[in-house]
Amino acid sequence: MGGKLFKTLLEEYIHYFGDQPPFPPKHIMKSLVQMKKDGTFEERVKNAPEILKKSEDILGEKIDLNHDILNVDFSDDENGNE
Repeated sequence: MGGKLFKTLLEEYIHYFGDQPPFPPKHIMKSLVQMKKDGTFEERVKNAPEILKKSEDILGEKIDLNHDILNVDFSDDENGNE
């Protein structure tokens, strides 16, 4: 994601979530902003604790904000296109 595109994404992220760190990786930031824009954020986030628990069970370790799994972009290509 280029400089201007990232700046726009960061501005949108700050609009929805504030300017206090921590800031997630770009691919997560992009997903969170998109969910806010399309109105699905609240519905999807309410499932987050269950998803986190299942993920930790599969990995066999705790996942925190610094865990390497959060740096993996699961989108279909390196540009984040689905």
